[in-house]
Amino acid sequence: MTWLVSENGDRRQRLAPRTLIGRSKQADLHIEESWVSGEHAVVSWDGEGWRIRDLGSSNGTTLDGVPLTCRRDHPLKAGSTLAFGQTEERWTLKAGGPPEAQALSHDGARALAMDDVLSLPDDVEPQASVHHEGGQWWLERGDELRPVGDRSVVVFGEQAWTLRLPEARLETAAHVASRRLADFTLELAHSRDEEKIEVRLLRASHRIVLEPRAHHYMLVLLARHAIEQRQAGVTVADSGWMDPAELAEMLKVPRGSLNVHIHRIRRQVVDAGIFDGKDILQRVPGSHELRLAPITMRVVPLGAPPPA
Repeated sequence: MTWLVSENGDRRQRLAPRTLIGRSKQADLHIEESWVSGEHAVVSWDGEGWRIRDLGSSNGTTLDGVPLTCRRDHPLKAGSTLAFGQTEERWTLKAGGPPEAQALSHDGARALAMDDVLSLPDDVEPQASVHHEGGQWWLERGDELRPVGDRSVVVFGEQAWTLRLPEARLETAAHVASRRLADFTLELAHSRDEEKIEVRLLRASHRIVLEPRAHHYMLVLLARHAIEQRQAGVTVADSGWMDPAELAEMLKVPRGSLNVHIHRIRRQVVDAGIFDGKDILQRVPGSHELRLAPITMRVVPLGAPPPA
C-alpha cells in the first residue's frame, strides 16, 4: 500500500487509484489552508507508477522542491516530497507500490482489500465481497453478481459505500503459471464424525494445508456433489453446480450466511499463495448456483494413505 504522509507525521492519506488533493470538501486529501486551491492537484496510478499533476492551482505544486508545470503528469517514486501552495508543509510518498481496492462509507469508515478481495462492510461479518477477474471488478452479494467500477456505490441498509478500485489487471501467463488452482489436487480429509476437516492442496511434492475452520464442511458437501456427478457421467467442466438454498439447508445455516463462508474460504486460499485462489468457489453472473473449481478432488477419512 502507498501513503502520502505529512512532514510531521500527524496526517496520512492512503492513496486510491486517483486521489484528489485540495481545499474542497470533495477532495480525498482535504487540506484546509488558504494557499491551497479547491482542486489543487491529483495523484494517480497509471498502471506502472504514480504520477502527480497540478490542476492549475493558484499557488502551484512542487516536487522535491521543483515547481511543476501545471496540467502535466510528473512521475513519483518512494521518498518523493510534495508541497501544495507553499513549501513549508511537505508530504512524502511512502512505499510506492500499486493501489489496493478500498471502500469509503459516507460516515467516514474505511474498508481495505487484502489480496485483491474487498469485504463489505467489514472482514468480521462480510455481507458482500468485491474481487477482480478477467480485467473486470465484480461485486458478489447473496445471489447477486454484477460488474462494478471505480466510484461505484454499494448500499447496506442506511450506510452507503463508495468503491475506490484500481484498473483491474489482466493476469499474465507467466504469473498465473506459478501457482494455479488447476495444478493442484484438492483433498478433503474428515474425521469419523465429520467434525474435523483438513483441507489440503497437493501438487507433486508440494503440500498446502489450510488452517481448520468451521466453514470447511461446505467444501466437503460441494466436493461430494461434484464427484457423484462425475461418476454419473457429467463432464468435469459441467459438474458440481448446486443450488445455494439446498446447500444452506444441508449446512443448517441461514441462506445469507453462505456469502460469509464463500468469502472466508476464498480468502484462505488466496492467503495460501494460490494466485487464482478466489476461484476455488465459482458462480456465474445471473445464476444462483455455486460449485467448487473444476479441478481434481477427493474426499477421504483422516489418516487414509495417499493414493498409489
